[in-house]
Amino acid sequence: MQNRPTPKPKACNMPNLILKCISIVFNIYSTLPNDNYGYESGTSSAAALVSGEAALLLTVVTDNNGNGYINDEVRHVIESTCDELEIAGLGKGRINIDC
Repeated sequence: MQNRPTPKPKACNMPNLILKCISIVFNIYSTLPNDNYGYESGTSSAAALVSGEAALLLTVVTDNNGNGYINDEVRHVIESTCDELEIAGLGKGRINIDC
């Protein structure tokens, strides 16, 4: 993958960052300060979802290319199984975890 600037969603506050992988959620129901619940959007909420998917994959993915690591295989599975959203600047799409 080339290191080139990628269009960022409005929620991104790091304009000079070169993105290779991005995760962002819109309107996810979550906990809020002061014992409240409500809808939030952003990369912080998405990080938990993608990290959870990666953790599940780490238990089943094997080192296919023999480099001694499985992070590249995990990333490939995450990116290749996304549901395409066709929204410019939002990475590969919506993660799709099918257990």
